[in-house]
Amino acid sequence: MPASLTNPAKAATDYDFSKQSKPAYRNAWIRAVCGDDTITGPSNHVAHLLNYFVNSKSGLFCPAQDTLAKTGGISVSTVKRSLTTLEQAGYIHGVKAVKGQHTYNCYFLLPTSAR
Repeated sequence: MPASLTNPAKAATDYDFSKQSKPAYRNAWIRAVCGDDTITGPSNHVAHLLNYFVNSKSGLFCPAQDTLAKTGGISVSTVKRSLTTLEQAGYIHGVKAVKGQHTYNCYFLLPTSAR
């Protein structure tokens, strides 16, 4: 995995999704997740939410876990478990982003070819 994934600002050069049409990579990603028998219903639901929140140029998304829970009508603990499941399955990669005194959990959609 490229070292730049620890730095969201540099990651766009490694995973430049702008060369692909927005629907193409997002559709390929969500099709791969949906086709994976190891991804359960709640994790699949969270994957659809992430696909909605993702930045089309960088593949990065940073919605708060509370925001994902409220948007999806699920609990924060379900969101946390689902993010862990998706990361362990190789569909997303988590990084810590720091802005001032605040730390955010940010994630990248990993290209399906990287799995």
